[in-house]
Amino acid sequence: MAWYPEHHRPTAHAGSPAAVELADLSFDGSWGRGTFETCHDALPRMTLIVDHLRGLAATTAAPQVTFSNWSLVRPTLEGLATVFWLYDPAIDRHERVRRRFGLRLVSLTEQMSMVRPLDKVAADEIAGRMLEIKSTAQVLGMAYRQRKFADGRIAASLDSPVPSSQRLIDDLIAASTTTRGYGPFIHRMTSSVSHMQTHAVHPFVAETQDGSEPGLASVRVGLSFGTYSAVVGSVVLGTQHTMLRLCEYYGWSRTPWDREARPAMAQWLRWFQQFGDAR
Repeated sequence: MAWYPEHHRPTAHAGSPAAVELADLSFDGSWGRGTFETCHDALPRMTLIVDHLRGLAATTAAPQVTFSNWSLVRPTLEGLATVFWLYDPAIDRHERVRRRFGLRLVSLTEQMSMVRPLDKVAADEIAGRMLEIKSTAQVLGMAYRQRKFADGRIAASLDSPVPSSQRLIDDLIAASTTTRGYGPFIHRMTSSVSHMQTHAVHPFVAETQDGSEPGLASVRVGLSFGTYSAVVGSVVLGTQHTMLRLCEYYGWSRTPWDREARPAMAQWLRWFQQFGDAR
């Protein structure tokens, strides 16, 4: 998948919701150019997502690679779900800016946790950026909330915290299936592999034979096509819905995307149907 901004200059087309928001400078302040930074926040996020999609394709084609797909599914879905949430067409620009700088606070607090034990100067710089967000947010009527944990970690938010990854993934997948609960299931399943938990092996067990000693067994691991298409298909559907949302926000033509995506979506839906029939 080619990343769309490579083919769109400027990123926000005239008359698009993004262009309208960019023209509003009332959100500029010590935290930076509010609507400008919000408009362009998708670009680094989608760069990470595209790389993970390529990784999924590579691990799918690689021989003797089974579990690693799941380790890529989780962060890819988290990234897609965040973009999907940020560029929701149902929210106004004030809410979009609030969401973007709420995400920025999450990023800054994570950076703070990484550098605080090693580099006090860098930690102080991050704290200064957080204070800049606090200052502008309060001018705009957003409540800055900060909590410090016993181990020194900090959590900060504007009005309300950014929803959990499970919640965001559930919202993304529900846009495709109208079924709640599947998102947390996928998140937990893929997290078990990412965290190297032993129960992560269970869905991959294809065949067992008694071992030479009681309590031991010889196990052949693999992945059925149905399970693969259901889990990785959530990424395919999530990509589709997120890209359509970005096309709407930036005013991009859907024609180039549809030309590539529709045949792929049709194929995946046929696989889903076969998986459902097999069940």
